[in-house]
Amino acid sequence: MARLMRFIPQPVMTGFVNALGILIFFAQVPHFWSKQPLIIGLFVLTLLIVLWAPRFIKAIPSPLIAIVLLTLFTVFSGQLLPTVGDEGSMSGGLPGLTSLMVPLDLTTLRIIWPCALSIAFVGLMESLLTAKLVDDLTHTPSSKARESAGLGVANILAGFYGGIAGCAMIGQTIVNVEMGKARSRVSTVAAGLVLLLLVTALSEVMARIPMAVLAGVMVIVAVKTFSWHSIRPAELARNPWPETLVMLVTVGATVGTSNLAIGVLAGLLSMALIPRRLRTQAQATSEKASPAQEK
Repeated sequence: MARLMRFIPQPVMTGFVNALGILIFFAQVPHFWSKQPLIIGLFVLTLLIVLWAPRFIKAIPSPLIAIVLLTLFTVFSGQLLPTVGDEGSMSGGLPGLTSLMVPLDLTTLRIIWPCALSIAFVGLMESLLTAKLVDDLTHTPSSKARESAGLGVANILAGFYGGIAGCAMIGQTIVNVEMGKARSRVSTVAAGLVLLLLVTALSEVMARIPMAVLAGVMVIVAVKTFSWHSIRPAELARNPWPETLVMLVTVGATVGTSNLAIGVLAGLLSMALIPRRLRTQAQATSEKASPAQEK
């Protein structure tokens, strides 16, 4: 699958990115859409800090500044607001090595296998699409085979410690690449170590972060994820209509199902169903129209 990723058309990638931005944004709406002025105020203040802080402070990522300052404000002011801890338990510490809790036989494998395959397919596809997106953002290539192998090994080891399957997360990746300006493996290692520290030693601190502040950071991530260039009228007029159609199908399927894998498959299927003759004609018409529009 890692080798097949190079054949994913650009309209499908664009639709994937745009749908991802839309999903991230709407996932934050319940956390800042409130009748409480303080929640809305914290959300707006987070946006302002994240957008304006880089003009004055470049050594520290602006999302970190916003989260630390506004969390301290809510803690010391005694404000009772929805926090990260309200979303679920955040008990600190590391899990121990667990033994197999189910019998390892054919009956168990028949139950687990279909679910395991679907999770592996979706996780691998999302990770590879995220890697391709980062390649486009940083203009540097990455080894998709190495990414896939690392993902598989990590998930196998996580299972022995009671963890669930995971994959690359586009939100954290965009924060790391766009806001942190990460361009090397050091950022990945540092992010992992900091996450380990937060989970093991600072879980109580993490639990007190207001959800409105976190929503503000993620809305910025959504805005930066969305490819605004792709929906400009001039760009839509320049692109062949089959490409625009495929992009819209990908966005619609992804947002409608909240499933990135289904969205990508729908985009690929729509591209395959459009006759090659129509795509060629649309491409030729678009190329003829572009010089005329430039004049």
